[in-house]
Amino acid sequence: MKYTLTTLVLINILVFCSFAIGAQPLPSDPIYMRIDHGWKGFYARNDEYLEYSIVGDKVKLQDAYHALIKPGLGFMVTFAEKKNFGADKDVLAAHRQWEVDYWRKNARKVEVADRSDLRGTRSDIMVTELRIYGTNADEVINIYQIAIASKDGVYVFAISPATQGIDEVVAAFIGSVTLVNKRFDVKEENDKIRREIDAGVKQ
Repeated sequence: MKYTLTTLVLINILVFCSFAIGAQPLPSDPIYMRIDHGWKGFYARNDEYLEYSIVGDKVKLQDAYHALIKPGLGFMVTFAEKKNFGADKDVLAAHRQWEVDYWRKNARKVEVADRSDLRGTRSDIMVTELRIYGTNADEVINIYQIAIASKDGVYVFAISPATQGIDEVVAAFIGSVTLVNKRFDVKEENDKIRREIDAGVKQ
């Protein structure tokens, strides 16, 4: 996986700034690095961070939380605080119910389907398909909701519209998601990029 020169320059600036001011501050929003055929995202919170890749030649970032995977296929990432949906032992199930309850209060009808088949053998991720009916008969939204449990809440991805035609895309995306249980370190990521670039040059 190759990284662009502009990304390397940006990371170098971040590293220099963190050294200049002392301790490295965590980015307040998800950040992205350009890779071959897409973007690599990092969502840092306290002493952990989520790493994921949005892959595709037509991927376009809209802001830190939204992207177009391709025309007509949207992507969103957010974080739900545990205090909002209770401290049940099964955090993922509690979060799913909280989301469903919200939509049932704000939509005409909501259909819910478990899509564990898309997560492969992973037990740390919950995948839900939501079919949300608006007030008008022709208003229907299909969403794949992908949730990853955290210490103080749930990282949540939404990919829409959900159709069988994007199941492979969703499964591949889930395969790229990793929760790293340590503080996000810009310098460490910078060093990884340098190693990737060096390896690419030598090939």
